[in-house]
Amino acid sequence: MSEDKIQVRKALLEAVTAQKLIEKKLEAAHKEIASLKKLLERPEPEPSSAASEQNLTKKIRQQELLIAEFEADRLSQNDLEKQLQATLFRLEHSVKVTPQPKIDDINGTRATIDRMEGKVFKQEARAELSAKDNAQHKLKADTEAAAIEDELSALKKSLAKDQDD
Repeated sequence: MSEDKIQVRKALLEAVTAQKLIEKKLEAAHKEIASLKKLLERPEPEPSSAASEQNLTKKIRQQELLIAEFEADRLSQNDLEKQLQATLFRLEHSVKVTPQPKIDDINGTRATIDRMEGKVFKQEARAELSAKDNAQHKLKADTEAAAIEDELSALKKSLAKDQDD
């Protein structure tokens, strides 16, 4: 086994262990909040109940903040675990990873996209213009056809008139 695989396996083991530890701390914090809420709900006949209620409320807020931190840590450990598993898979199966594009490549890609969009816009503009030209030609042809039909009907009427006479 290569040295890289051993290091990744160790890191993966540490990540899983850390995630389980965070989950235990998270569970303990949830239990602490539940017990604090029970204390807050019980009736206290003492005059200092307002101060103790504020103290309990403050502790509950602190536990809620702690839970939020644990949740964030758990998500982070989960992401790390997934990355390490993917790395281990690539190492075990000799999968090559394509390098990240350089900034110059990204800028070149942007220029290529802009150029391609320009071509698309030109084609759309040409199609629109040709559609307008086609519409104008059709309108002209329809107008000419209507004029010819009007002339033909006028000729038919005059012919019919001549035959009647």
